[in-house]
Amino acid sequence: VKDHTVYVVSGWEIDSETAWVTYVLTSEKLMTNLWHIKESGMPVILCVDTTHRLVAEGHSVFVCGVRDIAQKFHKVAYGVQHSDKAVAPNALMLRMIAVEYLRVKERMKWS
Repeated sequence: VKDHTVYVVSGWEIDSETAWVTYVLTSEKLMTNLWHIKESGMPVILCVDTTHRLVAEGHSVFVCGVRDIAQKFHKVAYGVQHSDKAVAPNALMLRMIAVEYLRVKERMKWS
């Protein structure tokens, strides 16, 4: 897979009245990082790091990835979410990443 085109994962939410924002950015190339870890037989543990109030609107920005056997971090997705005292991306964001992985896996005919 060589497609580095970044796109917004389906399931995003933006409400301009409440400033509620949740979206995830990834690419097929980034999603292959998740696939390689899964195929290696290692348990898939999503590692997430969030920086709060990084943008002017006060939303949190996060990076999500997986570790390989050598403990090297491989990015899977980036995202932005509302900052109502959340300390980690909410379940919706993690579900969006999991659903996107399954969609890309099926389209690429990985097994």
